[in-house]
Amino acid sequence: MKKKAIVYLLISNEEFRQKIKAQIATGKELESRQISSQQALENSNKEVSIWLKNNEELFKQSFNDPDNEYVEYYYRYDVGRFFIGRHNLSTEIEKNKHKISHNLTGLAKVLEYIDSIPTKEKLLSLGFKV
Repeated sequence: MKKKAIVYLLISNEEFRQKIKAQIATGKELESRQISSQQALENSNKEVSIWLKNNEELFKQSFNDPDNEYVEYYYRYDVGRFFIGRHNLSTEIEKNKHKISHNLTGLAKVLEYIDSIPTKEKLLSLGFKV
């Protein structure tokens, strides 16, 4: 049976917390924007895509293993919502807000567990070889 490697943060819990909070603040700002035109929606979709990519990069760069249970926990809340039928502007705006909202939920859930995530520094101080 193969021994599973310990997943740990490469940065401190506090630094990770602050980075998650910054991403939450950005997401809330995106979510609060009033979108009333196709052009505004397209601009918002581009910014949301960048924000989502930044969330992904934050997780990849903060852990020793980019494909870990904490990343999976975040993505558990990144669910698509299916909209059947004609997609008018209001439906597209709703999809945009829904995507932001679910990713904010995922980030908030990760915040709840930050203090229990081991860090490289902590593991080294306990004598683990990382």
